[in-house]
Amino acid sequence: MLGLGFSITNIRFEMKTLQASFGCIATISQFLASFLVIFSKHNPMRKNKILFCMTAVTGLLFASCNSDDGGFERTIVGKWNYNKTIVTTGNGTPTDQSYVGHENGCEKDHVEFKEGGVFRNVLMNKDQNNACVEDASQSTWAKNGNTLTIGTDTYQVTKLNGSELRYENTVDVSGVPVKVVKVFTKN
Repeated sequence: MLGLGFSITNIRFEMKTLQASFGCIATISQFLASFLVIFSKHNPMRKNKILFCMTAVTGLLFASCNSDDGGFERTIVGKWNYNKTIVTTGNGTPTDQSYVGHENGCEKDHVEFKEGGVFRNVLMNKDQNNACVEDASQSTWAKNGNTLTIGTDTYQVTKLNGSELRYENTVDVSGVPVKVVKVFTKN
């Protein structure tokens, strides 16, 4: 810890996250701007410490832009809370349907993608004693590029970042195509 409320490890992770989202130049700009804000808020006695941190972070930023890193890939592995579903019927306007099934006082309903291809759909409810209980179903999952298979269903992943997962598929309902986008937030 450098005494400013962050560590080099955390900075490195955040740099990789920003680099994957915005590219190397945006990463450098973002962190330099952050440190300039920090620098302007601190008293002159901490000037040397701030300058040292800026120098260290700048060095790490340039190192993170090196193509030798082996790349950074976002992972779907983890727990994702139900957020909403977006439904588009035919060529109509998409309709957002917020998820309202979360039980107050319990962990949020979620899906879980586990290492090894195990998929869990977890719904939380309260029993007769007002205790939270899990109602879970299990299946398999596989991801190849943007194609996600859960059990026998196939989806296209349209968004995957550190805070949001979106996947969609289109089904035929009486000859009318219905696109369903499922939106989750990171647990």
